[in-house]
Amino acid sequence: MICAAENGVPLIMDGFISEAALTIAEGLYPGISKHIIASHASKERGTQLVMQRYGLNPLLELNMAVGEGSGAVLVLSLIDAMQSVLKNMNTLEDLDVIFTK
Repeated sequence: MICAAENGVPLIMDGFISEAALTIAEGLYPGISKHIIASHASKERGTQLVMQRYGLNPLLELNMAVGEGSGAVLVLSLIDAMQSVLKNMNTLEDLDVIFTK
């Protein structure tokens, strides 16, 4: 987390262990949470506390607690899809749509 933040690279956080690590990292480097993308809200009780404390909004709500980085892998696909839509989506101008009053 620290290395990613130092290099301006966003980091996808996955699960409660990484949420605990964020709490430690934030204590060492205040503001580091601004570089974090919360992949999902795991079902551990401390998850909501961490999300609220650092103003994070998880992209997925799947009630998972498998400990294998599954949420981050799913979010990578979501980010790829979002990027594709933003890059390849036609605008109204591209489609020659004209609005009249």
